[in-house]
Amino acid sequence: MKIELFFYLVAVSIISGNNGLEIDVQQPIKTDIGSIVQHVTQQQQHLKDHRLNLMNVMDDEWAKKLGHLNGFDLMKEVGQPGGGDGFPKLDVSLKCQASLMQLFGPVMNITNLNPAVILALLGQPVGKVLDTWGKPPSRFLMGDFSWLGAYDECKGVEEVKYCRATFFFAKQYQFPGTYGMCFPDQCTQEELAKLLPLFNQALQNVITFAPTTMACESPLEYSTGNYLAILLCAFLAFMVCLGTFTEMIGNALHESFKNDVKPPVTDTSHEVAEFKPEKGDSGNSGELSTRIMKTGHDFIGRSFLYDFATSFSLIRNMKAILSTESPKGAITSLNGIRTLSMTWVILGHMYAFGSMPGFAYWDNPLQILKILNRFSFMVVSNAYVSVDTFFLLSGVLVAYLTFRRMDAKNGYPVKLILMGYLHRYIRLTPSLIFLMIFMNNIFPLLVTGPSSFLIRSPQLTKPCDDYWWTNILYINNFYPDGMSGQCVGWVWYLANDMQFYLISPFILILLFKLDQKYAYSRIRYLVTGGVMGALSLFFIGITALLMGVYHLPAVQSAGGIAGNPKMKDGTKFMDRIYEKPYTRITPYLVGLYLGYLLHRRVTIKFNLRLIIGLIGWLVAIATALSVVYGTWKVFDTPPVFFTDAEDIIYEAFHRFAWAVAVGWVIYACQNRLGGFVDSFLSWKFWIPLSRLTYGAYLMHPLVIFYFYMAHETTQHYQDNIFIFNIISCTSIAYVASFLLAIFVEFPILNLEKKFLG
Repeated sequence: MKIELFFYLVAVSIISGNNGLEIDVQQPIKTDIGSIVQHVTQQQQHLKDHRLNLMNVMDDEWAKKLGHLNGFDLMKEVGQPGGGDGFPKLDVSLKCQASLMQLFGPVMNITNLNPAVILALLGQPVGKVLDTWGKPPSRFLMGDFSWLGAYDECKGVEEVKYCRATFFFAKQYQFPGTYGMCFPDQCTQEELAKLLPLFNQALQNVITFAPTTMACESPLEYSTGNYLAILLCAFLAFMVCLGTFTEMIGNALHESFKNDVKPPVTDTSHEVAEFKPEKGDSGNSGELSTRIMKTGHDFIGRSFLYDFATSFSLIRNMKAILSTESPKGAITSLNGIRTLSMTWVILGHMYAFGSMPGFAYWDNPLQILKILNRFSFMVVSNAYVSVDTFFLLSGVLVAYLTFRRMDAKNGYPVKLILMGYLHRYIRLTPSLIFLMIFMNNIFPLLVTGPSSFLIRSPQLTKPCDDYWWTNILYINNFYPDGMSGQCVGWVWYLANDMQFYLISPFILILLFKLDQKYAYSRIRYLVTGGVMGALSLFFIGITALLMGVYHLPAVQSAGGIAGNPKMKDGTKFMDRIYEKPYTRITPYLVGLYLGYLLHRRVTIKFNLRLIIGLIGWLVAIATALSVVYGTWKVFDTPPVFFTDAEDIIYEAFHRFAWAVAVGWVIYACQNRLGGFVDSFLSWKFWIPLSRLTYGAYLMHPLVIFYFYMAHETTQHYQDNIFIFNIISCTSIAYVASFLLAIFVEFPILNLEKKFLG
């Protein structure tokens, strides 16, 4: 009996790939943050009552059928007893029939399972194949349905491939899992899917499979897009090498001019005698050497090809990225705020993407759900405001730099506005285009593992195939309707940022005219502040109206908590509220006004600095904490859900409040009211990292996807280990950003600066 139990543990194969949601390979894969967060929160209803419900299901019949949920019993039941004609019940090709019979035939011929037979099987390919299938682990009652088996062992057996399909423990409670299998590679995925209804019959539907969820790993097939993307990467690498070599040659020639052209020792010098000063030349040897050197240097510097090539130079761009120098008058605290906010974004996505449908990553999901009820975890549950910080920073910089130009030119000429639009487009778009190309054509080639079929699915690349153009037009937050259909779902932010930038000149011109009109009036900043406040209230009102019309939850991560009456409205919240510019613009407006105040150097009177500074810090800290932790009662145990009025008030005002709080930090640091906070945020260490935040924003989801998809087994969640995971993914995201900057972002900016000015 013990040896039979051992063989059962070797052969049984049950994999749970999603801990709460079946993955239909015929449906589009959703990688946008809205769908992912909605999925994470909806799992709570399944998992919180998991132990009790599972106990109710576990009767004798259920346990008996679970005992047959293994490759040995299933293939023996589906096949012809004693070998016979192979698999007469299976409508597949003769080639598939033959390969199945060749692999599983020894199993069907067994009539008496004894130790000698078991040892004989383990020495054959079929024994190795059965050993690769998943086995029931510990923590079954902790929600671990992720029994991934030995993916690498399956890959190590010749002429077989790894497959997985969703199954359910019981029709009544619909506990989902994913069954991992190893089958002959002569059978197609569609043919192997026909086995699943036969498995259901063998298990008498006590345990059932969903045929549309069968997914098998297939050999890599390079498309035209793959080849073109690889050629693009090779071309960029070549240009970086060429640019670096060209700059090295240019520097060497420059040094050679300095070394070869020396002041003459005597008037009879042979080198100088051949050169006759032209009329007007003093004949001074020092000026002569300078002219010769300058002529040679200008020849190099004025060459179009030289300028083009050196724009890609690794030496030049590394110096630009790694420099810790700041321009005169720069708002240095922005560097630290920008970098820390990017880290916060990555932190939130690490938790959200870890429960993405199909990843099958954690072996203790019930334990993970408990951290949602921690007060300290609110910094993750409410990480959404980190994006509002970026909108604030964008507004600050746009206003601060634009007012400099407007003061210099006494207005904002149309030409300057159009050139600003062009610069913004060139600044953002090339890196975005490269991301779309890389994600659709290079990234799928890099991922291997039990979940790799997700990233290689045509359904994943379809949104970019159909809607890539909406991204480069920056209308992807309006079309297609819904985050789940967008190409690169996380770049909705760029659409908003570009739309804000397009309307910013009109707001700044209004501010400039009001500033001039009331330049010598005491109400100067009261008037300009009143206008910006009125604009903010207008958009706050729009948000409140939409929240009231759609009856949406104020916090996306709370929208799916079990028992929440608005549980099904989380995705609608992302589509109707979260990604729309008219609901996200208030932090940008705060930033515009703050940038205006910083440019005008509006300061607090000396005799009031201490008291106003103290009050400002206390109010800012209290406001920020209220925004992040103010929804705690919704996540507490038991949860106390917001009323409609509370949802409306919180969603309408919290982004504005957050922007004001962070805006005070920037203002205080710029006006010597920041103390150690200013010293920390203005630390030169942040400067290179802040230059890489755009690339890190674009690339970090791919780093996280790879981190989760590359695992061949489930992982056990621990706070301390997860901290290491966050640090590693953040570091790699910045490395990826550095490469993007070297190969795409900075070369394009160099070319723009050289040829457009």
